[in-house]
Amino acid sequence: MYLREKLIKALKAKNILVAIFAGFSLICFGLYILHMLVYYRDDLETAMSAVDMDLSIKMMIIAAVLFMIMLISRKMIGDALFFSSYFEGDLDGIIPLKDLAEVTGRSSSKIRKQLGIYLLLYMKGFRLEDVEGQCCAVLSNRTVSCQCLSCGAPIEKSIYFTGKCQYCGSLDLFAGVIAGDRYYSISQNVQEGVKKPDFYCAKNMKLKTGLFFVLLVLGLILLSIFVMYDMDLIGNYNDKDYLRELLMTDKSPYYSYDLIKADILSNIIYASGIAAVLLPAVINRLRRIRFLNAAKTCSQFFSKIRTPFVKVSLIPGLNDLSSRKRKLGSVRGAIRVGYLKNCTLEMHGGELQAALAKKIVKDRCPNCAAPINGAADENYRCNYCGSMIMQVVAKR
Repeated sequence: MYLREKLIKALKAKNILVAIFAGFSLICFGLYILHMLVYYRDDLETAMSAVDMDLSIKMMIIAAVLFMIMLISRKMIGDALFFSSYFEGDLDGIIPLKDLAEVTGRSSSKIRKQLGIYLLLYMKGFRLEDVEGQCCAVLSNRTVSCQCLSCGAPIEKSIYFTGKCQYCGSLDLFAGVIAGDRYYSISQNVQEGVKKPDFYCAKNMKLKTGLFFVLLVLGLILLSIFVMYDMDLIGNYNDKDYLRELLMTDKSPYYSYDLIKADILSNIIYASGIAAVLLPAVINRLRRIRFLNAAKTCSQFFSKIRTPFVKVSLIPGLNDLSSRKRKLGSVRGAIRVGYLKNCTLEMHGGELQAALAKKIVKDRCPNCAAPINGAADENYRCNYCGSMIMQVVAKR
């Protein structure tokens, strides 16, 4: 609803192609440049004047730039998907940027710059305005109605956020939203997750955790091997006794010290390159340990909650102000990488809360999930289950 969907799909396809091209170019042209510099290390002028050196350097620069653009584009598309999802779940139609700042952990000024750029590139259906002295994202063309699924009573939006019908006490509430020519419903069935921590964890979480640590240990072992191998090569490079012994061996393929040192230098560069690739991967894997811990803590806590919303400050560990920022970042990270599911962070009543078991269903009946087609007026009756769906407009 708030995404330029065709453009997003095209950009995702473009990013895949760019990643393939950039990765192939970096490997091929990088290896050629490396080979020439090592082979002619005592005569760099000859190396730089090689037939394909200029082309290789240019292609390396182009590939590196394209790779960086691809990474930035992926991050921006990911943020646009998050903002769109947050806008869809909002019922007021006016979202203060300070709320988005609290949810994302970024500054309001950065959020404003991002949304300003995204309006031009990836998103639509909203505008940035000052409302009551604060900058807000104002959503366009929205009609919202809230009601109880149990007794059908219409309810206030503020009551929806408390998660309890004022007439029958049911927690089965939903909101119907018309945005432009699209209808979707927002429901919350928190009972599905009561006493079920797995409901809030990624599928096969135990298997993923085991695989996570296997890959972490494997990465640490490989990194250690290449670092030690690299240090050994560096030590041998200027070790005259080692070079003399290698040269005097009967079956030695070398005919001079220069050839031996060139071979050692080439191995040093390759080993250093592999270690340089492994190091950020291992660091990123180590960082994700706290995401796993946050997912375990939150899923256990959420499974004890029977209301659709719970204050984030009540999550174990987040009531300690000294470590709250870091631990809250772990919760955000666990949601972002998919270790935590069926929950989102939202601002309600000026306080950061976790929304549990929230589901957005587009163009379908909130009761039986049947497709909504050919609605002739605002009071649409589902052709399958017969339930009345209020305020649905005619579909284009």
